[in-house]
Amino acid sequence: LRLGRGSGLRGLAGLRWRRPDRVDIVRPVLGCQRQELETWLQDRDLPYRRDPSNDDLRFARNRVRHVMLPALEDLGPGWRRRAQESLEDLGAAWDWMQAQALEVAQRAGRSGALDRGALKELPDLLLRTVLQIWLEDQGIQNLRREHLEELARLARNGQKGQICMLPGAARCHIEPERLVLAIAQVPETT
Repeated sequence: LRLGRGSGLRGLAGLRWRRPDRVDIVRPVLGCQRQELETWLQDRDLPYRRDPSNDDLRFARNRVRHVMLPALEDLGPGWRRRAQESLEDLGAAWDWMQAQALEVAQRAGRSGALDRGALKELPDLLLRTVLQIWLEDQGIQNLRREHLEELARLARNGQKGQICMLPGAARCHIEPERLVLAIAQVPETT
């Protein structure tokens, strides 16, 4: 689903078994198959619930679960383990990329602006990641790749005054040495 949605490296890495954050999130059964869990519960006479909506093929997640994943069994034994290893590698790649991007954003960022000089020579993927992390840190959500590609282009080659519109009444404009974020204030209604 994330591949089809264009969720990028972070999204393709998928859910992690453990995600340290403000609150440490642990998903202990993430790597288990449903049949394994049901057998484990039945062997211990523990009750469990099945949500009937999980069988409804009108939902894309269920078509993936009930049609696409079983079709992948044709890849042979061990495909799930190999796929999981690849996802773990993607997760590690995202962790590395995020650490690099945070370092650049901290070095280049100051009060709603990024120093263009620190951005111009970055590889495309790292530049887009820096921009995404910077904007999300400023409260800008629902960014699409098109936004990040346009901002990357402006950061590298934009001329003073050029603008990129962003979600949530935000925009970035180019100054000679900086990429500047402006968020329009929406008037409060009474």
